[in-house]
Amino acid sequence: MAEEIMAANTASDIIAIVERKLSQMLACSDTSIPSLVYQSTRYMYEFKGNLTVTDLAEKLNFSERHLRRAFDRELGLSPKEMLGIVRFQSLLQEFSSGGYSSLTDLALKYGYYDQSHFAKDFARYYGLPIKRMMKKG
Repeated sequence: MAEEIMAANTASDIIAIVERKLSQMLACSDTSIPSLVYQSTRYMYEFKGNLTVTDLAEKLNFSERHLRRAFDRELGLSPKEMLGIVRFQSLLQEFSSGGYSSLTDLALKYGYYDQSHFAKDFARYYGLPIKRMMKKG
């Protein structure tokens, strides 16, 4: 490759040589790089959904816009929606285990600023109002 670069006449020729070599190296590499969405969801679960899209983008060193595009392309939903789902899954897991002192404390722990937002998300993701779930338990 060094000989090819030395023989190149223009910067665009050098770039083409380097790009071709990098493409060959990537094609021969047997290590797979986890997708951006995969890496993102790992962080989401690690933090139980208690992240903002901005925080997530900073952790991954990508722009929020790029992150949104990747999620839309691979999952058909936004990273914000996925964060909400993961947060609710984590909350529901703790809710079902009974390891909380009050619903208000549980809602605050998972980033809900008031009970109305918590109740709204509960009904949205679970399909039943929280009041109805409390009667079953």
